[in-house]
Parts: sequence; C-alpha cells; structure tokens
Amino acid sequence: MNRISVIDIGTNSVKFSIGSSGAHGLVIEQEDSEITRLGKGVDSTQTLGVDSMQRTFDVIRRFTGLSHDANVDGVVAVGSSALRDASNGHEFVSRVKDELGVDVEIISGHREAELAFRAATTDPALNLTGRVLVFDVGGGSTEIITGVGGEVINSHSLDVGAVRLTERFSMQYPVSMEKLAEARSFVREEIARFPVHESSSSCVAIGGTAVTISNVINATREQPVIQHRIAYGILESTADAIYNNDIDEIKAIPGMDPGRADVIGAGLLIITGLCRAFRVQEFYVSTRGIRFGILAERLLL
Repeated sequence: MNRISVIDIGTNSVKFSIGSSGAHGLVIEQEDSEITRLGKGVDSTQTLGVDSMQRTFDVIRRFTGLSHDANVDGVVAVGSSALRDASNGHEFVSRVKDELGVDVEIISGHREAELAFRAATTDPALNLTGRVLVFDVGGGSTEIITGVGGEVINSHSLDVGAVRLTERFSMQYPVSMEKLAEARSFVREEIARFPVHESSSSCVAIGGTAVTISNVINATREQPVIQHRIAYGILESTADAIYNNDIDEIKAIPGMDPGRADVIGAGLLIITGLCRAFRVQEFYVSTRGIRFGILAERLLL
C-alpha cells in the first residue's frame, strides 16, 4: 500500500492522518482530531458510556468518510487504553465493523509503547542522538520507552493518564495542595514500576498534554511546536500557574485547547513526575503520536 489513513481511538480523543511514502520519508496529506472522551468513567466503572461511544462513533464515521473521499489504499484503526479496559470495548469495536466496515485493533500497552517510540524517533524535526527516552502521556495510560538507533530496549505502559487521574482524584480547579500531594504521590508510585537505568541523551514527549503545554509556552513565540524544547523549570512554573487557576481562566490561557483544560493539570502531574524520576532537565515535544508509528511501519519498511 502506498497511501493509507490511520484512525487512533484514544481515551480522550480520536486522531486521524492520511499518509503516503515519498522520496524523503513520510508525506502527511491530511490530519484531524477531535476530543470525544471515550474513556469517561471507565476507570471507576470499567464500562464505556453510551454518550461517549456515540460521540466517538460519529467521529470515526467522519474520518472513515474522509478516507473514502481520498481514495486511500487502506484504513488502519487502533484503539488503546479505554477500549483495553472497558468490558464492552469489543462490543463497540463490533459496531464499528458492522456499520462502518472498519476493523479496529485493540492494541496492548506494549504495542502502544512500540508505536510511540517509532513515531518519535522517525520525526525528522528532532535531533535525537544516543539513548532516547520517550514519554507518551495519553488520557488513560502513559507509555515509557527507551531505545537506541530506533530499536526499543525497555518499555512499560502505566495505567495512569490525564483523564484517568483527573477522575480518580476528582481534580477541580484551583487544585488544593492536599489533592495535588495525593495525586502526585500516586503518580510517583506508578512511575516507580519502571526501573530507572542509565541516563538518556535525548528525551521526547508526545501526546495531547505535551503538545498543549508546548502550545501554551510557545503562545507568544514564533518557534514551531514540533521543534520546541521545554526546560523542566519552565514546565514546573507553568504547571504551578495552571493549578492555581479556575477552569475558565485555564480555558482562556493563550495556546490552551479548551477541550483539554479540565484534564491538563493531571497530565502535567504525570509529565513533571516523569521528568523528576528520570532526571530530565529538557525534552523535545513532537506532535507525532502512535498513528505516525503505524504509518512509518506500513509505508517505510
């Protein structure tokens, strides 16, 4: 296949890309994304909600239509944390197959980590050298991967994400010091499940939280997000400012995606926790999520 579309059905959003293989690597012809919050309530109920499923189904239908209009050679759809965890995840997948003709593969945390690493390490805008550490902070899970020369050495998927953490600790804004301490302690314990080995030469963060925070930090700068590098000190001060705002103030922050405002604080807790655990002082942000890993895998090999 020379041109394919990829639909990434996440806990918080559904993302879509059409890509083809070109002389200099991947050519991205079209992209779109929409927040549907498929994983709303899944952490406590282990069940996908009716409204969440319908919102997500409608977006998948739209992206499937865009794929057909573009006359792609194939449509690849994957689902991650919410579909993995929900007892009715396979029922939703069956409906998508029956009504839209799209096969959705529910991928494991290990597979998600593998695709995240490939996506980050094939980003031509990043100058990655030596041992590379990749963080993929999603709505329901977080993947941590280390590797060298494009090959994965260690990977782990944590059942902690921006939506899951927000719901589990009922995080509302401004966030109290007690709530922050409680959630931060939980994140620290979860990250500790991934043993810290030798330090890495380069670090990349991908996922909605990382891109949104990069947009916020870059709101008054001309430097593109995909090339942006964030220092830990700036990340921490930005996080502190967000925790102390109410939800309307957060939505109004330049560069903020209003649809992510209610979960951005939890996402920041995860990223700052990862930086502390892995002694990261600066990291790249890439807009390339796991769908780019699939595109690279299918089109560049």
